[in-house]
Amino acid sequence: MKEKVKEDYLNANAKSIDDVIKKLKNSENVEIKDKELKQELSTKETE
Repeated sequence: MKEKVKEDYLNANAKSIDDVIKKLKNSENVEIKDKELKQELSTKETE
C-alpha cells in the first residue's frame, strides 16, 4: 500500500512541476528573454 501512495505522490509532483514549467514558458518574461537571446546571437553572427 505504501508503494502505491508513494507512486501517486510522485506522479502528482511531476504533474505540478510540468504545470509550473508550462506557466513559466507561457509567461511574457520568457518570451522577452528569448528575443534578447536571439538578438544577441544574430549580432554575434554578423560581427
